[in-house]
Amino acid sequence: MSIYKQAGSPYWYCEFEIGGERVRQSTGKTGKAEAKAVEADLRKQHKARRANGYSRMTLGEALIRYGATVIKQGQTNGRNYIYTSNRLALAFGADTPLDQLGGKAGTRRIADWRDKMLAAGKRVPVAEGKRGALAASRSQGLKAGSINSYLKILRTVLRKAHGDWHTLEQLPAITLVKNKRAGKVRWLSEAEEALLMTASPLYLRQFLQFLLGTGARKTEAYTLVWDNVSGLISNAPNAEVIFEHAPEKGRKTKSGISRTVPLPQSVREMLVRVRDAQRANGYTGERVFLGRDQGGRMVEVDSMTSAFETARDAAGLSDGQVTLHTMRHTYASRLRMRGVDLLDLRDLLGHTDIATTQIYAHIGPSKLSNAVALLDQPLAA
Repeated sequence: MSIYKQAGSPYWYCEFEIGGERVRQSTGKTGKAEAKAVEADLRKQHKARRANGYSRMTLGEALIRYGATVIKQGQTNGRNYIYTSNRLALAFGADTPLDQLGGKAGTRRIADWRDKMLAAGKRVPVAEGKRGALAASRSQGLKAGSINSYLKILRTVLRKAHGDWHTLEQLPAITLVKNKRAGKVRWLSEAEEALLMTASPLYLRQFLQFLLGTGARKTEAYTLVWDNVSGLISNAPNAEVIFEHAPEKGRKTKSGISRTVPLPQSVREMLVRVRDAQRANGYTGERVFLGRDQGGRMVEVDSMTSAFETARDAAGLSDGQVTLHTMRHTYASRLRMRGVDLLDLRDLLGHTDIATTQIYAHIGPSKLSNAVALLDQPLAA
């Protein structure tokens, strides 16, 4: 019999083989007649898929192929992708055929996982192991924003499998979680900034000052080199920094485009002190910002998150919303409050789409209010 029930499950399962390909999955139906109808439909789908040249691929294979061919391994987004893909493989099964995640059945399965994550416990498997491996796991809490991050990656990989690799016939409909915090911008007040700076060691304080004065993304700042900073000579009229997109050098911007940002005088003066301190300590490398090892020595680092979180907690800012990216929001919000145009802000932040910059539109003086205020002024004679 091609349909059967498993102990403890109310649903009928189906199992059949077509052209050497074995299919085994839940029909999602509790009635036998309905289950048989689903099984018959699945047989038709698999026959059509084979006739149209769709090859069999598992989720694990798709995730690894996407990581190997699309994501630049070794860079920040590559490491994040490996972490995320491991979670997805554990959540849905690395050996799961892609067609089980396609169409209506896939839509239902993905929605079930999404809703389960939002329910009691909000827990999801976390992979541990070597890069690229799909390993065993423990559990960790997952917020709405994180669920959406995983769903976006899954959606992207499935679209690639469908439109490019020809290994998925039907795409599922993936609905993201409505995130109540989405669109809200958290920035630091001057009092909060003072508390954070007081709680930070000097090297972190300098790093934060740079983020607050340039709106740089943290990875752009980590990988910044002295050759991309100009105007640090005494009384230079125009100091600026280039955030270079050069993946081959290990430097990249999110937009894929290099941009130049002017430096406030306070940041210029700080960078002069950083450069002089590096020279005095014998550092001859390229990096602008260095971390400290356990002995207090200058070392090149790709993350200051741990040091930041320690300082943030000591400053009493542990509300779950303050991150290093908050410095970028603070930069943008303060410029808006000083009347900087959204188009100029877009260029300073390196956004490719003005819609991204629109999250700051409500901040600062209102042009409409200023325009309407003109009605109170007499007409020129």
